[in-house]
Amino acid sequence: MTKAYSEDFRKCVVEHYNNGATRKEVLSIFKIGANTLTRWIREYRETKSYSVKKREHYKERKIDDDKLLAYIKEKPSALLREIAKDYSVTPQAVSYRFKVLGISRKKKHFYIKNAMKKKEKTL
Repeated sequence: MTKAYSEDFRKCVVEHYNNGATRKEVLSIFKIGANTLTRWIREYRETKSYSVKKREHYKERKIDDDKLLAYIKEKPSALLREIAKDYSVTPQAVSYRFKVLGISRKKKHFYIKNAMKKKEKTL
């Protein structure tokens, strides 16, 4: 995650622009994006402040990781669609949480069957 630019840096950029430098000059000197400069100028004109806005809290997850792990321990053979139905989310959301938690949903028998087929072909 990127960090916010400091107030000093913002002040320097906006003042440089307000002192007559063109947008192109400011962007090339300070190596910032055009949208960033536009936003900083607009915010300064509206609030007369260079302060950094506080980030809003992220949306709460629909699937609690601890509850999901407990569910998997209780029902290890549950399918993604069954888990998704119990949590009122899509199977893709469950799959994503598994990926984040490092859980693999692949079954062993799938690998055993493939290995058996390969052995039969070589014999």
